[in-house]
Amino acid sequence: YVAGAPFEYLAKPIPILKGRIIAFVLFGAYILSAQISPRVQLSLLGLILLIAPWLIVRGLRFRSRYSAWRSLNFSFVGSYGKAYVNYLLLLVFVPLSIGIYQPFLKARQKRFVVDNTRFGTAAFDFKSLNGDFFPPYLKAFGLIILWYLLATVLMISIFSTVGMPGRSHTHWPIYAVIAVMYVGFFAIAIYLTTRINNLVYNNVELAGNRLRSELRARDMIGIYASNTLAILCTAGMLAPWAMVRLARYRASRMTLISAGNLDSFTASRAGEESAAASEVDTLFDIDIGF
Repeated sequence: YVAGAPFEYLAKPIPILKGRIIAFVLFGAYILSAQISPRVQLSLLGLILLIAPWLIVRGLRFRSRYSAWRSLNFSFVGSYGKAYVNYLLLLVFVPLSIGIYQPFLKARQKRFVVDNTRFGTAAFDFKSLNGDFFPPYLKAFGLIILWYLLATVLMISIFSTVGMPGRSHTHWPIYAVIAVMYVGFFAIAIYLTTRINNLVYNNVELAGNRLRSELRARDMIGIYASNTLAILCTAGMLAPWAMVRLARYRASRMTLISAGNLDSFTASRAGEESAAASEVDTLFDIDIGF
């Protein structure tokens, strides 16, 4: 809710169902292709990567088109060409720069999404500088190095106590260290995501109106950890509860700083959008949100 009015999602279920079926067929083909030939699976993966920018734009258009507030729809006007530049062509520089280019690329992708999103006829504006994305990534990288060193020290300590794994020893120390490492990397990934989300939302402006996001990394880590445990222990039955719980927390930490009258926005002409791309990009976990 904003100013007493709820946001609305206006998409119909049948188009979403059709899109979901297409997404699962594509995903199933990718999985089954491994039984045919690694080359076939690699080719299909290459095809998915090739169409990913198109899927991103179509998914953003669909979700924006069918989201509304006070009967005014959102829209996305980003071009396919710029999507291919930001989500495919510039990816080459990430491995070439040993990951140094990643924060700059993330900034370009977020700016592409925000600057091309509309509410009625009003355009969103992204105020952040590219350099603002480097501190969160540097901190996350430092935490990864620190956690890796701690895990290494733990492994050496365990092996010095119980001996190296072999025929006469159990392999539980290796599994324990691997579990500890993954838990740490899981927490660091959530920390980075939280910091990036706050950075993006805190630099979004719409006709002078600003957003303020105050997500806390430790809260997000706790929510994700407990949600994951609840979903696993109930064989997925608590997945809806977990989604609502996460959405409620995110909304509770978001504030709109109004610059004046919120009734001054005007509607734009809206058209129908396909749900297929939206479902496919969700299934393959493509990062398109802001």
